[in-house]
Amino acid sequence: MGIRSGVRAVLATVILFAAAVCATAGCAAAPAPARARTAAWVSVPGMSGTGLTLTQAGGRLYASWDTAPPGTGAPREVLARLDPRAGAVVVRNTFSPGLLGAPLFAGGALWVTDSGPLGEFLLRLDPVTLMVTGELRSGPDGGGGASAAYAGGSLWLAGGDELLRVSPATAEPAAVIALRGARASSVGASQDGSVLVVSVQGVSGSSVQWRDPRTGALRAARPAAGAVVIDGVAASGVWVTATGGAPARAERYTAAAAAPDASVPVGEGGLRVAGGRLWVTGGPGGDYCADASSGRRLAGLPGAGPRAARLLAVAGPVLYYGEPGGHGAGARIAAVPVPAGCG
Repeated sequence: MGIRSGVRAVLATVILFAAAVCATAGCAAAPAPARARTAAWVSVPGMSGTGLTLTQAGGRLYASWDTAPPGTGAPREVLARLDPRAGAVVVRNTFSPGLLGAPLFAGGALWVTDSGPLGEFLLRLDPVTLMVTGELRSGPDGGGGASAAYAGGSLWLAGGDELLRVSPATAEPAAVIALRGARASSVGASQDGSVLVVSVQGVSGSSVQWRDPRTGALRAARPAAGAVVIDGVAASGVWVTATGGAPARAERYTAAAAAPDASVPVGEGGLRVAGGRLWVTGGPGGDYCADASSGRRLAGLPGAGPRAARLLAVAGPVLYYGEPGGHGAGARIAAVPVPAGCG
């Protein structure tokens, strides 16, 4: 896993102000924090609230969303680079119908996976213009969805029964590693690229695998319950959520333990790893940050106002929230300080 000038609030100013407040006065966090009703919302022209995601990569802010061109019923994915200071979408690129992965910055380029009727692809983009500068087809039509991570100086691509090590310079495979018995797979890595993990769903069950971040060689594997999605990697632990079943729980696996050593309930919500913390949203316990090793709750998240906003991204000291705009006006985003209790 965009700003309409009707409000013209300057998002960069909000971000700098939020960081300054946290650094000088601290951001108070109560056990059950009140909703933050003073967040500065910024409307983004042409940015749909459908499927909206927000990602910080390579020091820039990117958004993606679904759009249906006039006269068609097939939604297409849009990727856009935002300029918070100007309050606008600077540049956008529209892709074929399918699913775009969260942008990933590596080797001076922006990388996204594109999974749809035409197959599964890894696309290399210019991070400024968003023009495609390289393309690698990794799976057949109607694939289950590709994922990518950066570790050990290479891009790693998974989605089916193969793990590909891709050169950032050429966007071509440097190695192809068979994931025997896999029907679907996904890949994740720690922020520093020192830990590479792969989830595998196969005919004989699911597993979480630790692999050498330079060669892809298998180091350890642990069985997992049901099909799992990698939520994020913190230090040597990987958090995964089992798909299907209720209530849903995210579990932490390590290479050393034979079974999960921590878990948190997520229900219909979600979980992500950012800045060495867990960020749990939409679950039975509300929105909160937690210790990435134990899952212990640290502080509740303030939200961004009385409306149905959802957390889109965590970038340093800032929480980005988004919500559909009123009267079909697209979407709005807001920046809110991370509570001091989140560390």
